Amino acid sequence: MTYLPALESADPWREATEAEQAVLAHLLDADFVGAAGLRTQVPALTCRTIDNDGSLELRVTGGEPTRVLYRVPVEAEYADQDGVTVHVLVHVADGGLLAELEVYRDDSGAILRRLSNTPVSALALLWPGP
Repeated sequence: MTYLPALESADPWREATEAEQAVLAHLLDADFVGAAGLRTQVPALTCRTIDNDGSLELRVTGGEPTRVLYRVPVEAEYADQDGVTVHVLVHVADGGLLAELEVYRDDSGAILRRLSNTPVSALALLWPGP
């Protein structure tokens, strides 16, 4: 198993790319408690890359804080180039604001096909379930 450390220092805050916004929109389109409120936060967020897998810390400066039932209200997955599953999770902070878009591989190895190079149609929702 390969250990991928966090970045030495987090990247600077920036606007989310179109691909990152599309992933967030896809995940927040799922039907779960608080989804509508979280969607209002997306236009007012900035982000920064926090690890080598491409996970993002999210900073929200607008939209409505919203109640969710779980810290991770929605999760999706896709198959990496070698078939290993890559997970994508949305984290919500205690104050009801988007906090992180976490990305990791089941085997903790290096991700071969970055989330930014993966069509949202390849993301299969796991949670909330159907």
